[in-house]
Amino acid sequence: AVTVDAMGILGGPGVSEGMLKAEFEMASIVVDPVLNSEFAAHKGSTPVRMDAPKDKLDACNALVLDSLAIPGFSVLNPSYIGDQDWINSVWNAIFTLQGDEDITTDDFIATLKSEHGAIFD
Repeated sequence: AVTVDAMGILGGPGVSEGMLKAEFEMASIVVDPVLNSEFAAHKGSTPVRMDAPKDKLDACNALVLDSLAIPGFSVLNPSYIGDQDWINSVWNAIFTLQGDEDITTDDFIATLKSEHGAIFD
């Protein structure tokens, strides 16, 4: 299984208009095919763009793009390969942390531990 690079735009309460504008600006820059390829090369990840140049990618990520281009070879799936309840809990905790200045790192860790216990224990 391969998951290409991804990013989320927060929006919602706690995200100022300036922050949201900056997030959209970063996304528009990063998803340009050439810039996305350079960004992915620095991260060691697979670009989100199928038309991203492969010349700077490592062999594994170039192979991923080649494999994804083969008709019927892969299945596009917007979900992660993992427990969806856990994934949702992690993202909810992250969004809450980023949107509320009063939440501490310890609060965030406690939330993750509580969610993990509720789902898996």
